[in-house]
Amino acid sequence: MKNTLIFITFCIAFCSSSFGQVPRLEIHHIGAGDGDAALVIAIDSTTAYGIDDKVIWDTCVVLIDGQRSSGGKEVWRYVKDTISTMFPTRLKIDYIVASHLHIDHYGGLTNLIKSAVAAHWTIGGVVTRKVIPSATITNAGYEIDTCYSDIILNTAAGVRLTSFFKAITDNGIAQPAVTVGDNLFHFQKFVNISMQCIGTVGTTYNQNGDALYTFLPSNGDGTYTAKSENDLSYCWLFSFQGFHYTSFGDLGGISGGNYVDGESYVANYLIHRFDDADYHLCVHKVSHHGSKESTTQEFAKDNDIFLAVIPACLKTYGKSVHPLPTQTAIENLLSNPRTTSILYTFIPKNPDTLASYWTYKNLHYYNDVIMKVIGGPGTPDFGENLPIQVIQRQKDLKYNYVGAATVNTSNCTKGHNW
Repeated sequence: MKNTLIFITFCIAFCSSSFGQVPRLEIHHIGAGDGDAALVIAIDSTTAYGIDDKVIWDTCVVLIDGQRSSGGKEVWRYVKDTISTMFPTRLKIDYIVASHLHIDHYGGLTNLIKSAVAAHWTIGGVVTRKVIPSATITNAGYEIDTCYSDIILNTAAGVRLTSFFKAITDNGIAQPAVTVGDNLFHFQKFVNISMQCIGTVGTTYNQNGDALYTFLPSNGDGTYTAKSENDLSYCWLFSFQGFHYTSFGDLGGISGGNYVDGESYVANYLIHRFDDADYHLCVHKVSHHGSKESTTQEFAKDNDIFLAVIPACLKTYGKSVHPLPTQTAIENLLSNPRTTSILYTFIPKNPDTLASYWTYKNLHYYNDVIMKVIGGPGTPDFGENLPIQVIQRQKDLKYNYVGAATVNTSNCTKGHNW
């Protein structure tokens, strides 16, 4: 109860200021364990007008991933408390997105869906790649899962995956088909904010943006084989009048071994699509929790990342010769002089040295990382000074908040008219 009251006070202080009067985009990276979860809240005007020609404001709530099963309850609490505080009569999640079918991304969604339905919430749809009994992807767009095919559905991992899909179908939740180019905010008819799919099932646009391109290894017969479930991640570009945020799931950035370089191809499409000296990413959620197979130095440089967020993952606190995030990914991000901050959904016991991030059982706090961009009167383009409000709040290992939230404003000073 105390935890909830503290959280509600926090939300009222930082979430309620005029959110119904101007468009705004909030992205909440939820610190809840060894996985990934981000709550997106978009408020925008629609093309319709109400009584006395007043603008109608619409809201869309999207949850991307839901941590492992162990963090699912905390993700649900966070979503429930945040939304019901901001919008007391709105008991709805418009979309849940499973970026890909690995347990540290979809594991907590099973319980979250059941809990939401039991609390009489509505879930508009679950966007996820369907599993079919095949080992290849065809150029006709059929979707496969090299990790969770029907061959292993009788294993423990397969049982967990089956439970996830059963929670969706048993509750009659729609599974909208979303492919490259689709805007998930389309049905809200937003004027200022878009959430565009720029990659999925190993496919993105070519650099000209006029045709689809499959970056998976070709079998030479019109089919392609993924090396990992990560290769099939959903990739998203959020745009809000010059503010740009990207989320690529666990997409790899280095070819070889168990990964395909999809990250470079998706980024290559963006770089060539906009072909502007001011091109940059205001915020990038670092792929695959900062593994050595993603976020190359070239990626960090070419996309000119201003703020980076690294979500916690399976091996962040585990005993492994390859713990995450890796020093390589962190140093690649820092190699770009414009990268102002790297933020984490976890805090080690000694965050002052890089080495502490790879110490076994070194977790001290979970950490919520919230980005807010608020439009001004008339919602003009942000120009060369885009204020991004960054809120962080630490939780102990039982998800109780400790101390007050820190609130800072980072001004992204590169042009935002691309």
